[in-house]
Amino acid sequence: MKEIVPEMSKVRLVVTSEFEETVREYAKAGDDAPAYEQDRGEFGVAMGKVMRLSGDEIAVIIDSSVLLAGQEHGVPEQTFKHEAYHVALHQRGESLYDERDDDDEAGLAERQYFGMAAIACEESRVEMPLCRERPSPVYGWFPSLLESVESDVCRLSREYQDSDDGPDDVIAISRGFSKRFHSMVTACGYVAAVMEARECGLPDIDPRIDRRVFGEYGAEVIDRLRQLPPADQVADRADLETAAEDISELLMPWGSDIGFRWEDLLGDQSAFRVLKPAKWVL
Repeated sequence: MKEIVPEMSKVRLVVTSEFEETVREYAKAGDDAPAYEQDRGEFGVAMGKVMRLSGDEIAVIIDSSVLLAGQEHGVPEQTFKHEAYHVALHQRGESLYDERDDDDEAGLAERQYFGMAAIACEESRVEMPLCRERPSPVYGWFPSLLESVESDVCRLSREYQDSDDGPDDVIAISRGFSKRFHSMVTACGYVAAVMEARECGLPDIDPRIDRRVFGEYGAEVIDRLRQLPPADQVADRADLETAAEDISELLMPWGSDIGFRWEDLLGDQSAFRVLKPAKWVL
């Protein structure tokens, strides 16, 4: 990590067997620990997390199980390097995670789309130098992730159509689709990193799944992510903001093409639209 992080003296490295509890402890405000789940569903299990502390100190929390015997060769080193590059981006002022949260003029939907784009950008940049040594496994199971998203969206849509269309039903499909869509967008960052670092094409995606959940907008997002500089290169923040804006502007039409959209309303409110119900229930 010292070879990657500019100011290691400002980093608190915590290796723990109680990963979730430690993350909650570092993140809590007062006596209320926020919800945090290590299990990321289709994304597997999180093994590390970077957290900003007071001032300019940063905590890097690593699950100690990554150091256990039997791990695939290179996994422990890649885990520490991945988190180290996140720290480097924070310390160089190149992380965009909180950019939209500070924008009083941006609506809730706009902030949500930009947040997804910012995460995909950072994950892609962080993975690019690592993929020169060892391609991310996300590339290999990306087609399976898309199939899982398609299956889950179909189930969520049928449950919604069979419901009474009450507030809880709307929340269920909105949150359910948001979680799956966010997973796809983030995964695009990893896939773009492999494609750029290894000079390879997209993994083989079933044509039916491609049409229903990936399509031209997913491909455009990956193309734009590939244009980002890797995390081992200093980047101009304005250029990074432009890239995240470009990707953010692709996410609404991508979601709409799938059949769902968030829209900003007056008074800092947003609405979730189900645009193509027949597509997902027939």
